Amino acid sequence: MDMFSQIVRFLLPVLAVGILGLCFFSLFRRPFPQPSQAYLLNCANGDILPLLYAENSVGRGRSSDIVLGYDTVSRSHAVLAYRKCNWMVYDTRSSSGTTVNGEAFKRKAVLCDGDTLTFGGAVMVFRLGAIPAPETPRATESRIRVL
Repeated sequence: MDMFSQIVRFLLPVLAVGILGLCFFSLFRRPFPQPSQAYLLNCANGDILPLLYAENSVGRGRSSDIVLGYDTVSRSHAVLAYRKCNWMVYDTRSSSGTTVNGEAFKRKAVLCDGDTLTFGGAVMVFRLGAIPAPETPRATESRIRVL
């Protein structure tokens, strides 16, 4: 028993230092993959909803990353995820369903730029690329009236 406890006293700290070293080394090996820039464009009002995370929950509930205030949208309706260099949509067993370009899908669907997504009654367009800058109102030509 005495020999066992001596081995354990030596082996456990060595193992702990080794594991910490591997964790520390893995942080600097390569940067974390960032999801490509993408956003949803609300067809009803033109709102731009950025996809900020690798997984974005969509629903009516306040805990969703993208909150849609439509009665036909479930509290937890769908998930938009960046996987293997593609954006995917997963329906989370919503009551009114999710469609891509008007077609229902079983578990998941791959998204392409310009696809139309329907979450219940909310119609969105999936866009890849940087979020467009808001348009600045044009300066109205001032007219000088000479009397």
